[in-house]
Amino acid sequence: MFSLFKKTTETENKSKNEIKKAVDTEAQKKAENDAKKKAEADAKKKAEAKKKAEAEALKKAELEKANKEITNMTDFIDEMTGVKVVESKNQFLISSSLDLNDSVIASGDSDNVQDVTKKIGFVVLGYGNFASTNLFDSIMPYAKAGHHVVFLLDNKKSTDESFDKKLDKINQFKNVVIVRAQDNVFDFKKILLGVKLASCVYTVFVSLKDKLNPRSFITIVNSVITENASKKCFIPNDIDLYELKKYWGFSSLSGSLFNSRALLELNDSLIEQGNYWSLEKIIKNCSAEEVFSYDNEFVFNRYPLNKITSLEIAGLGKEIICGLKKSEDTDNLLKKLWYSVQDLYANYELSKIQRFFLFAMVSYVMYLCERNSFDTETWKEKFNKIFDFGVPLKAKETQRMLNVFLPILFQKKDNDLFIVENVGMSDIKNSKFFELAQQNFKIDYQLKRSNFDYYDFNNMIIKMHSKSSKLTIASGSLNRNMLSEGDRHLTLWHGLGWMKKTVVKPDKFTVGDIVCSSEYCAPRYKEHFFASNALPLGSVQTDKLFDDTFRKECNRVIRETHGISEDAKIIFFAPTFRIGKKHHYYDFGMDINALAEELAKNNVYLITKKHHVFESLMRDKGIDASGVYTSDNKHFIVDEHFDFNQLICACDAFATDYSSGMYYAFAIDVPVFLYAIDVDEYVHGPNGLEIEYPKSVPVPFVGEPSIQKFMQAYKDSLNSVNTAEYKAYKKDNVGACDGHVGERLVDFIRNNYV
Repeated sequence: MFSLFKKTTETENKSKNEIKKAVDTEAQKKAENDAKKKAEADAKKKAEAKKKAEAEALKKAELEKANKEITNMTDFIDEMTGVKVVESKNQFLISSSLDLNDSVIASGDSDNVQDVTKKIGFVVLGYGNFASTNLFDSIMPYAKAGHHVVFLLDNKKSTDESFDKKLDKINQFKNVVIVRAQDNVFDFKKILLGVKLASCVYTVFVSLKDKLNPRSFITIVNSVITENASKKCFIPNDIDLYELKKYWGFSSLSGSLFNSRALLELNDSLIEQGNYWSLEKIIKNCSAEEVFSYDNEFVFNRYPLNKITSLEIAGLGKEIICGLKKSEDTDNLLKKLWYSVQDLYANYELSKIQRFFLFAMVSYVMYLCERNSFDTETWKEKFNKIFDFGVPLKAKETQRMLNVFLPILFQKKDNDLFIVENVGMSDIKNSKFFELAQQNFKIDYQLKRSNFDYYDFNNMIIKMHSKSSKLTIASGSLNRNMLSEGDRHLTLWHGLGWMKKTVVKPDKFTVGDIVCSSEYCAPRYKEHFFASNALPLGSVQTDKLFDDTFRKECNRVIRETHGISEDAKIIFFAPTFRIGKKHHYYDFGMDINALAEELAKNNVYLITKKHHVFESLMRDKGIDASGVYTSDNKHFIVDEHFDFNQLICACDAFATDYSSGMYYAFAIDVPVFLYAIDVDEYVHGPNGLEIEYPKSVPVPFVGEPSIQKFMQAYKDSLNSVNTAEYKAYKKDNVGACDGHVGERLVDFIRNNYV
């Protein structure tokens, strides 16, 4: 019995030990897990803190860089114009016999003032470009009646004797104050001083260019004030309160009437805001219920400025530049810029102001638009519609400005590669090379217009980007003015093979080192493009063509978009432009609807895409004389959705006249045929070819506008792909294009340039 009890006890003890051991093990595991979780949490927290610190450091560095850019440009404007916003002891010279201690706006019951001469005073904007005698005759009766009148003039004596005589005449009244201010004083500081000196309940702003009705102005204005006692701002109804961004100049205040005390209370919020869009800045500080639009038709005539000085342009540029960096509402600010530039140009035409100041401001604002990813292309087009950039940017004054300007901006090489392409030809960006380059290098990318209307403006923009990079890469030749001395330059020529004469002129254009599509092409490219070296690495533009997934997706999407069934065939027709023709347009030659009917009978669709030169001309000129349009039955399609590479991947045959785009087709064994009805004119004209065309191209050719021959050439092309002639021609022209050009080029750049 005892043995049994002992055995039971031992068993129970053993079980308890095992349980205890299991519990201890579980506790140990839990402690280890808790410690692991805590370590992971601490590591995560530390990583997040590090990431946050790095982000804050990056943000701080970017802010410092941005502020440095602002300082650089504003310092540059200061240097070129002498305009510096600095405080000085002698900012104003005040001439007055008025008792400045007798201020109505300082008295407690000022709102109940009945004496209209104490109730309404004038501030006359008369410095600099406002110099005129228009206002004296109409304001003289009010000065005689006892209204306080403050003239805000610049610190220079007028050269107009009649102006000086009338100013002396009105200055005889003790209620008239003349203030002469230095150029470096903010406009709002002048405005607020004028309001204080006028010392009336309400202040009317007018300029020396304006005219008042001496009999009824004060009477009607006083009536408007009395009937709307709760209002603080009374604005002439010829000003659009919904488009205040149009009124950028100081003269926009003309005819406006403000509650003086309310205006002075805005002192801190206005004093350092700059010199422009004064009216908008004041009204933004008032509620909608405090603003009233009065009818000024019979009592006040506003005369806009007819002269803008280079100092004002410099100041306007400085304010916009600083505003672009600080403002969250960039769209509104850029719209303001658009309005102000229109006015600047109108005045530029009228007064022949120093244009290089104007271009300094506009060009730098454009540069900031680019750096901040604003809608750059739209702004280029807008500015080009105002300015003829081609002439002023070549002027000596502008070149002097750029020589000072560029070194300030670009003090070091910031990027490894700067890649620039024409609008409509972004084939580098869509290549595998671009993806690999982004992984291996610091990239700056920019599009430029291909038409020549703003070529010189593009030169400057491209030069800015190029100077900040170790290597500039382009898909076409660059104007030599786009590069600084010593800039390294590599061209990934957008064309393949050996076919056309080059239009590169060594005195104007450059390609630097040039990459070509085969060993056969290399010596020819080096000679005819005036290249430093020709590198037979292949065309980066062709790599994607060898991607089966990409090709299948292109085929699917294009057929789906244009309603083309799987069993139908697709011809991609890509004509080139003509040098020497008035608009470079293509003449198709055939009745498109008739051809489309024949295509439909054969279950074939033809897709064409207008050359990027056509599209640029259409944007600029508003004319479409390209000779092609979508047919009624939709079997002849003018495509606006897909790029060249996508269409070449989806087609069953490729047709062209003289475009080197045919070599893309050769690279991936797509059937090719030629349709060119102006061979003699093209070959013997300013365009020209380096080959015996069409004889040396081993594909079907049609040289007349014949629907039957066009269709037969398409059918014959389907059998030409497997010929020995086709294969030999392919090797000669695109032998290095194998789908791996991007990798080879990245390695070459790393080893030779960066």
